[in-house]
Amino acid sequence: MDRLNIVSEKRLCLGCGLCETIGKEKGYRVALSEETGFYALSLPRERDPQIEKEILNCCPSVNLSGDGSGSIWGRRIKAFNAYSTDPEIRHAASSGGVVTSLCLFLLKTGHVSAVLHVAQEEGNPLSNKLVLSRNRQELLSRCSSRYAPSRTFHDIRDFLDSDDTFCFVGKPCDVFVMKRYLDGHPEYGGKIRFFISIFCAGMPSYNATKEIFARHDCSEADLVSLKYRGNGWPGYFAASFRNDKTIKMDYATSWGKVLGRHIHFRCKICPDGVGLHGDIAVGDAWQTANGYPDFTERPGKSFVLVRTETADRLIREAVEQNAIVTENLDIDSLSKIQPTQHRRRCAVGYRILGIQLMTFGLFRIRKMHLFRLMMHYNPAKGLKNTFGCIARYRRLFE
Repeated sequence: MDRLNIVSEKRLCLGCGLCETIGKEKGYRVALSEETGFYALSLPRERDPQIEKEILNCCPSVNLSGDGSGSIWGRRIKAFNAYSTDPEIRHAASSGGVVTSLCLFLLKTGHVSAVLHVAQEEGNPLSNKLVLSRNRQELLSRCSSRYAPSRTFHDIRDFLDSDDTFCFVGKPCDVFVMKRYLDGHPEYGGKIRFFISIFCAGMPSYNATKEIFARHDCSEADLVSLKYRGNGWPGYFAASFRNDKTIKMDYATSWGKVLGRHIHFRCKICPDGVGLHGDIAVGDAWQTANGYPDFTERPGKSFVLVRTETADRLIREAVEQNAIVTENLDIDSLSKIQPTQHRRRCAVGYRILGIQLMTFGLFRIRKMHLFRLMMHYNPAKGLKNTFGCIARYRRLFE
């Protein structure tokens, strides 16, 4: 099976950019499609089997890899709610500033010398890129969500070849890719000392952001600043333009009615929005009203799932030194706090089944225990997910 050709031709590429890092000299490229608003793989005429073997070993579009636990929320040592003790960080960040404060704590204590994370590209507010932050000012100016694609790994070697040691912050698929790449490159052993994974509901297209601009009669060419969330919790979509126009849109509208409706198809069949491969996984600790998340503005708060002993030690140190505050969390309440993630984890096996049939077995599935997860879901609804997913997949090419 020519898996990379299927990924490229069937719009399943997530555009992470690692294939470009591995195969750039042989013509493997990741480019932004104006039609879809996503990055996608472009294959060279002369294919290289050895390069493609390494790419396929890491590719998040092909590999569905779990932690072997079979738990809806993954393997964990502890679970709690948390927020930053720094009021400025707590306000500026997307959900309480836990990630930002933990990263700052790692820098201050010398556990790492830099933080690798995706942020706004300097001079281009719409675009994302992987950046290196070394201090509070850099972390604070780059915190909060980026609801658009990123070619995260296209120059990862430049970072790894430095003398720095890192904390890596990313979406669940980013953490998986980074770990798989490091497994194949022992020369980088010990470079990344902590992995923080952020709960992810999917990656919106750049075209979704442009749709918001168009609704307000604003032009991307005049864009001066852009923030998807933050400055409150959940915060507002906020953009300013050279002609003194501004956009301010609440989270329920920006995500619920625009951004969340332009999610990459591959994300809709992702079995890991919960950060299975991170040392810790962090998400919004939404309060609920009538069984649904309540997006009323309030001081930010995250829930944290501690997955490794390394992370447990880090959290204890951070709490002892007053970097973050933690509160008790009943793990069973996560199904109400994050109902979409709970539902997706239970139903996703049915969706994956549909695409496996359509692609004649594209995915390499390891340690996911999909059938165990599917047992938590109504079979009749599950089969509707299967056929619905097949129908949506077909519509991609109409």
